[in-house]
Amino acid sequence: METIIIISSLCFVGGTLALKKCSDCKNYDECPAIKIFKRRDGTIPLDDNTILLIRKEICGTDEISDTKQICCSSFEDNFIKVHPNLELLPKRCGNYDGNRIIGGKIADILEFPWMALIAPVDYKSRGFMCGGSIIQKHYILTAGHCVHNKMIGFVRVGEYDMNTTKDCQFGYCANYTKDISVEKVHVHPDYAGMPNLANDIALLRLAEPIDLNQDNIDAVCLPTTPTLRQQSLLNGTAFVAGWGLTENKTSSSILLKANLTVNSNDNCLKLYNRFPAEGQPKYTENKLCAGRTATGTCTGDSGGPLMLPKWFNRGFKYVQYGIISEGKSGCGSDFPELFTDVTKYMSWILNTIAK
Repeated sequence: METIIIISSLCFVGGTLALKKCSDCKNYDECPAIKIFKRRDGTIPLDDNTILLIRKEICGTDEISDTKQICCSSFEDNFIKVHPNLELLPKRCGNYDGNRIIGGKIADILEFPWMALIAPVDYKSRGFMCGGSIIQKHYILTAGHCVHNKMIGFVRVGEYDMNTTKDCQFGYCANYTKDISVEKVHVHPDYAGMPNLANDIALLRLAEPIDLNQDNIDAVCLPTTPTLRQQSLLNGTAFVAGWGLTENKTSSSILLKANLTVNSNDNCLKLYNRFPAEGQPKYTENKLCAGRTATGTCTGDSGGPLMLPKWFNRGFKYVQYGIISEGKSGCGSDFPELFTDVTKYMSWILNTIAK
């Protein structure tokens, strides 16, 4: 039975429970993991299990609104941990081979098998418009600006060299490339476009499932565990890949790759706030920035993944931490690009995907 939580009804039966202490005590309906449930009338429908999770995380009461406050990040971790849709994500994901990342701009044919291309309805005249990543047999993860208010024709998976009908490398030939129509586009409900992109994330539900049993097809891993979400990425080496489908309109027929260094939050804030007249996007806690001189996301695609190899599920795997969102135009700049921070949207992703 659906339970409607009204702010004043978050109380305890049988006495008072000690308030939890934390550094991110927020009004419960402002926590991202809660906000995704909010209806237009302001009420929040939640089941009994989620109510119990909220009660365990109560850390105070807002003096003005009398709203209960919760430890937001702790609640989100526990909420994700017990989310029923976790089982929809593939257990095999993010295959990582450290030998493949040494040198060169051209990716190996099996290095990033979760890469996807997004085509508009007028693909024949315009070509592909953005990239994305396979996260599950029915879903592609991409940037909101790639698909918001746009007519999507199809998604291509299994591609490597767009100029060949059969992709071969080192004696191996890929045997699976497929164009799949899009059944539904899910853009984050709080998405905001330029000049200050916010919540730049979207999911594409495909009309038919991707065959994840093909040699050149795999899903990328997502930061589903608290350990993966809480790890510091500062100065870590991250990877982007794609065909160069960015706003500067340059592209490559073959899949490219680049490695970037993740910047600190303080550095990103300073860089993206120093030129307000140029309309620089505001750096927020829901974004990452990364870059390196003489390389950048012109080697990747808007909407494509920012990946780091992490220990996950008994081995090193590529985990997607970011989605290519925006940055300074031109390649080779030491100005870092902006990425949507996937760790901040795991609740939304899990609540959006379905069987």
